[in-house]
Amino acid sequence: MGPNDDLHRLERELERSHKQGIGPLLLGLAVQRCLDAKRSVSGYALIVDAKDAAAKAFCVRHGFRTFQDTPLSLYLPLGG
Repeated sequence: MGPNDDLHRLERELERSHKQGIGPLLLGLAVQRCLDAKRSVSGYALIVDAKDAAAKAFCVRHGFRTFQDTPLSLYLPLGG
């Protein structure tokens, strides 16, 4: 099981926990997993495909940026 499997599991948890107030915590865990993996492999961003406008708004509130050509795809730069 690798980082990608963990992120898919976190995605399912985000869906199940909708409107329970723990989305920011789960998102933070996903970002931390990406930062941890970045130590071993190259990576520059966490990319998300939002399911709808509400999911997109959630991601934007937490620092994600949108791609111009795909409005429901977003990315969060992982830094230097």
